[in-house]
Amino acid sequence: MGIDIIHLGGETRSFDPAIKIEDLGSPAFQMFRLPNQPMVIWMMTNPLNKTPFPWWPYEVTIDDDLRDLNQTWRVTNPQNLFDILFLTHLQKQMMGNMFVIFPGNLKTVGWTSLREVDQDTYKRGQGCVYHLNSAYDGKMSVNWVPFWAPQSIVRNPPFGSLWRLFANSVGDEETRCLTFLGLSNPQFLPEIVNLLIEKDDERSEKLSVLVDWFGVYSSPFSPRNASSFIVYTRNQDVLKKLGKFQEEFLALSRQIQTELLIDPHPRSVLRILTRLVAL
Repeated sequence: MGIDIIHLGGETRSFDPAIKIEDLGSPAFQMFRLPNQPMVIWMMTNPLNKTPFPWWPYEVTIDDDLRDLNQTWRVTNPQNLFDILFLTHLQKQMMGNMFVIFPGNLKTVGWTSLREVDQDTYKRGQGCVYHLNSAYDGKMSVNWVPFWAPQSIVRNPPFGSLWRLFANSVGDEETRCLTFLGLSNPQFLPEIVNLLIEKDDERSEKLSVLVDWFGVYSSPFSPRNASSFIVYTRNQDVLKKLGKFQEEFLALSRQIQTELLIDPHPRSVLRILTRLVAL
């Protein structure tokens, strides 16, 4: 009879020794200029069927580090880690006059598990009907869609609330999405809100004139999809910021991949999050 020895809370873990950095997913960036329009599309996509970061093959509920990752950081898998790092870096790079549309289903699904500060952040926003929904499965799909409950447009939410509101959103069957608006002139906000309430076949074209940029981040639930971020803008300064964001985030992603390949443990992720993310 064989005997299995299980070390609870110890350092002995089994990992795949064959995984290399080239086996991990790295985001790709593209830019498109629309014919007959001054609007530019800037896009980030992760590769399909590739994990963005190495991970450990065990789930032990009594592991304090795993519990902290789940309860404090809402990070339970490599996609969650990519989401939180991407969103915090995006806010740092594009911060100032940034509005976020949080989905209306938060008020009925997962609302009681939010902190009071997160609920207050949501409630101080203005209501609207439409938000962007996107999915990337090798082809990009982006649509303005209404929710059955009003959305909330919030100006410059603190990142802790932004992350927890995003993580609590149930999304749809395939993706969880967050819509962003960059607006240097808040006087346009009433007109923007009206565009996000009324039906309009030219919503994107009209919105691009009023805002510096708008876009949507998409995180997949389905293995058929990968995470993506798509931005629409007419502003050259925004494109320069996005270029800097691209360069810095690629370097950050590769650095974290290297760190986790060397030491693929939950406490390594906790160190990374504590260093880079302010909740």
